[in-house]
Amino acid sequence: MDVLSRLRFRPRGNPRLPAAVVADDLDPRVAAVARAARPVTPDTRLGVVAEILRMGPYRAVPVVANERLVGMAGEGDVLAALLGTPDAAARARVRELPVRAVMAAPAPYATPGMRVSDVILLFDDARLDVLPVIDAHGVYLGLIARSDLVQDLVRPFRPPTVGGMATPLGVYLTTGAVSGGAGTSALLLLGLVMFLVHLLAVGVAQAGQNWLAGAFGPQISALPFAFRVAMDNLFVFVVQFALLLTLLRLSPIAGYHAAEHQVVHAMERAEPLLLDTVRAMPRVHPRCGTNLVAGMLILLGGGGLLSLFLDEWAYGVAFIAAITYWRTVGGWLQQHFTTRPATDAQLESGIRAARELLEHHGRAPYSPARPLARLWRMGFLQILGGFAAGYVLLLLLLYLSPGLRAAAGPWLESVVAF
Repeated sequence: MDVLSRLRFRPRGNPRLPAAVVADDLDPRVAAVARAARPVTPDTRLGVVAEILRMGPYRAVPVVANERLVGMAGEGDVLAALLGTPDAAARARVRELPVRAVMAAPAPYATPGMRVSDVILLFDDARLDVLPVIDAHGVYLGLIARSDLVQDLVRPFRPPTVGGMATPLGVYLTTGAVSGGAGTSALLLLGLVMFLVHLLAVGVAQAGQNWLAGAFGPQISALPFAFRVAMDNLFVFVVQFALLLTLLRLSPIAGYHAAEHQVVHAMERAEPLLLDTVRAMPRVHPRCGTNLVAGMLILLGGGGLLSLFLDEWAYGVAFIAAITYWRTVGGWLQQHFTTRPATDAQLESGIRAARELLEHHGRAPYSPARPLARLWRMGFLQILGGFAAGYVLLLLLLYLSPGLRAAAGPWLESVVAF
């Protein structure tokens, strides 16, 4: 069987286009191939259209009014308008013009029931790479391009999965093969900040334990030993975790964390990397590490609480609760603690990181990353290095200052080994 006879066209899942073909149809209808590409209105700024062209898979943007297609703004139209300016000030004014000033009338178009073989003839006759799809009533439905006809063989170089981190200095994004945004120094600083927060949390928990022992010593001593141990562990866990969440929420890192999520959402949806567009994206992301933290919170905190009553069954019940509700609790923690509304400067940090990432990915979209290089670009080694640097600096400080070591002894026993 030759290559052409094995080709199959998969439906795009466009909710507005009727499913008119089966999977084995070698000459499918337009409805099975076209995409519901986002249109703009005639009043949309030319600068926004340029960004949609840069980020999107098509070389033209549909212009729609009252659901009817009124024009197409192609790359050539936008470039001609921008390059026909005498200076930077004039170019800035052109970017503010409405797209109606440069759009062309959409003479050729495809309909959902047309066969792909017919659309290829339209492409050739009109000398175009993309056509709008409209129904019998003139309602805009989507776009179809030559690249859609060969599916994954011709597509924009987009990262399959983008991860990231929020650092004190900005947003860091990576695919594992390439990265963009805040660099190694920012990740090291994040690790150092995490160590300082951990140190503070341990100290506050220790101070709380000392206060409880002084205020309620006799009552606590009267409790069963196992109950006291469970209560003590639960108290330390709750105090440290609550302080961590509070400090994170109050810090700039929470804003950068929101910006990271929002710009990743925009990239995954092929939205233009513009401030207004990214700002409209949700702050909660399903792949955020906060979800894993939520699972650990349910397992350890819930298990510690239940151990006061259920003994050996406590952590089994907590484990079931963790695997059931880790995403739900993680989303709630993201919304209320680990992110906060990002400022424009924080969103712009995310946008710069995304553009840098896409630029690096576009240069070598299929270059495999070596395991060590991938591990480095994930950022965890740098964070661990920053955390370790904080630990070593504290040990050095205590070694050089015996008085400080003696005064802080009980307070730091849980952090360093004397």
